[in-house]
Amino acid sequence: MDAALLLARSVTPAPMRPGWPEALRMEHSALPYQRLLSVDDRLPHAAAVPLIIPEAIVVDGGKAFLSKNFHAACNVFGTEVIHAPARTPTHKPHIERTLGSAASLLAQFITGWPLAGRRVREDRDGARRAVRLPGCGS
Repeated sequence: MDAALLLARSVTPAPMRPGWPEALRMEHSALPYQRLLSVDDRLPHAAAVPLIIPEAIVVDGGKAFLSKNFHAACNVFGTEVIHAPARTPTHKPHIERTLGSAASLLAQFITGWPLAGRRVREDRDGARRAVRLPGCGS
């Protein structure tokens, strides 16, 4: 993963893709399209996808976040880089949750993932242990 490239993509107008409806063009967005045309000549072909320039990015000790390119890109956009201490997932819980969801909901189906093929064990006794509410069925 190249964190500098991800940052660049967040601040770059996304091109329209084949098959996307005409209503998704930047010119149909609520943004002041005519004024923006003078700033960026890519806008006539752009989709109405928001451009994001983060004020700060919290990073861990991953190589992608330690690179000179990433820090240079952040400097260009005035984005502060906040380094979370090692082994402190509580400093970036939204990222940890996203990674956990990706692992449990997506990666389990990818061939080669260590836990691929394992199925979540079904609770075969669930019906026996279910709580019956008064007036809700037999």
